[in-house]
Amino acid sequence: MSSLYNKRTSTDIPVQSETKKAYLQRQPDKGVSDGKKMWTTEERTVVKNYFMRNIRMLKVSGKIECTNCLKENQVLASRSWKNIKYCVYNLITTCKKQSKSKLNYS
Repeated sequence: MSSLYNKRTSTDIPVQSETKKAYLQRQPDKGVSDGKKMWTTEERTVVKNYFMRNIRMLKVSGKIECTNCLKENQVLASRSWKNIKYCVYNLITTCKKQSKSKLNYS
């Protein structure tokens, strides 16, 4: 094997003189946020109302639709068009799961 595939940096493996405690202190905390922002109820209702037709048709919105929604609703000013697209996708997925579970109980 080539040495390119076997290269490791000093941060990958703890040095023998380094204690386990010191090594664990270098590791990122799992509780630290990685840039995700929770959706407020107001933001979610705006997205649901704006994309109600897409959700009913189980069609994920495109970039143009998402940017139009951003322009029309100041509540979503802190969101990107991709955030809105993923929200619509998740709403559609939730809708599918709920309808599937209703069919199983019928």
